[in-house]
Amino acid sequence: MKITYLLNSTRMQNGATKSFLTLLESATDAGVTPTVVVPDGEGICDELRSKGIDVLILNYRPAVYPWLDSIADYLLFVPRLLGRLYLNRKAAIQLAKYLQKNKTDIIHTNVSVIDIGFKAAKKLNVPHIYHIREYADKDFNLSYYPNKRHFTKQLLSADSYSICITNDIQRHNNQQQNPRSVVVYNGICPTMPHGENVCSRGDYFLFAGRLEEAKGLDILMRGYVAYASGCDKEPLPLYLAGDISGKTVKQDIENVVAANGMKEKVCFLGVRTDIEEIMKHARAIIIPSRFEAFGRCMPEAMLCGCLAIARNTGGTLEQLENGKRLMGHDIALRFDNAAQLADMLARAEKMTDEEYCGITGKAREVVTKLYSKDTYAASILSFYKKILSDKASFDNKRSKTV
Repeated sequence: MKITYLLNSTRMQNGATKSFLTLLESATDAGVTPTVVVPDGEGICDELRSKGIDVLILNYRPAVYPWLDSIADYLLFVPRLLGRLYLNRKAAIQLAKYLQKNKTDIIHTNVSVIDIGFKAAKKLNVPHIYHIREYADKDFNLSYYPNKRHFTKQLLSADSYSICITNDIQRHNNQQQNPRSVVVYNGICPTMPHGENVCSRGDYFLFAGRLEEAKGLDILMRGYVAYASGCDKEPLPLYLAGDISGKTVKQDIENVVAANGMKEKVCFLGVRTDIEEIMKHARAIIIPSRFEAFGRCMPEAMLCGCLAIARNTGGTLEQLENGKRLMGHDIALRFDNAAQLADMLARAEKMTDEEYCGITGKAREVVTKLYSKDTYAASILSFYKKILSDKASFDNKRSKTV
C-alpha cells in the first residue's frame, strides 16, 4: 500500500506533526510505503530521510486568506493572496506530475487547511483524505479560501474522505452523516504505558504549548493574577513552556505581570525537550485554549500523573466528558472564565494527597483506555483498507458498464 502524506509543518513541536509521526511509525511497520510531502526541508526531514522515507519538498501555503493584523497586512492582502494562490496551484501541478510517475494509492493530507493534495488526487483519480485536526475558524481565526462552503463541498465529493479527531470537529464540519467520515482520537500513549502512576504534586503551575492568542493567554493571565492576588500566603509560580507566536505576545504578558507586581512569579521556559519531566513535577497543567480541537497537552500531562485544570470548550470538553462517562466523576478541574480559573488554582494548591492522586490516577486510566497509539494507528490503517476496497468495487462496477 502506497500512501502520500502532506504536512503543513515540519516543526517537531507541532501537535499535528507529532500525531503524524505516531501514525507513520505504525504504518511503515504494517507495510505501508510512504511518501511525505513537506513545505520546507527543515524540522523532521532529516529524521524521515534517515529512515529511508521518500521526502518531497514543495513550496505551498495554507488554503486560507492571509492574516490581517496590521496596516501592512491590509495593504499587502491582495498581493499575498494572489501569491498564495499561484504557489498552491503550481505545487498541486508538481505533486500530480510526481505521483503520475511514482504512483500512490491514497493521498492523506494531515490537516484541513492544505488543499494541494485534494487537487492532485482529483487529477489522478485517487482517493483523498482530509485529516481534520482544527476548527480553523473558532480556534485560529482562519477562513478557508474561497469559503467554508467550498471546503465542505470538497469533503462530500467522490473519492473524498475525512478523519476527524473528535466528534465535535466532525459536527463542526457537518460530516456526522457522511459515511466516508470517521472519528479517530489522537494516539497519546502506548497500549501498555510504562512506569508507575506518578503523583508528585509539584510546586508550580504549568502552561505548555504555543504562546499565542488562540491558546487563551488572556484568560490564563487574568485567572492567575486573581489567584495570586487572593492568596493568603506565597502563591505558586506559573511556568510558560513553548514557542512564542506573535510580535507582542511576550510583551503583553510581561505588561500584565509588571502591572500586578508579579515579575518573579511568571517564568518563560521557551521550547523544551524535557516537557514530560516538567509535567511530572507540576502541581497542575492549565488548558485555557478558547477552542482546542483535541489538545494533546492535557492527556500527555495526565499520563505523567499531572492534574489538569481545563476550559470547558471544544475537544477539551469532549475529553473531560469522555472521562466522566467512563469513571463516573470528573478527571480534571474545570472552568469557564477567569474567576473560575482562579478558584480552581486555589483548590489545586490546597488539595490533599488523597484527593489529588484520586483524580490524577483516574485521569491516567482514561488516557490509557481511549488514546492508545496502537488503537489510533490501527483505526486509520483499517480506514485505508476500506477506502481501497470501496475504490476497487467502484472501478469494477464502472468497467462492467463501459
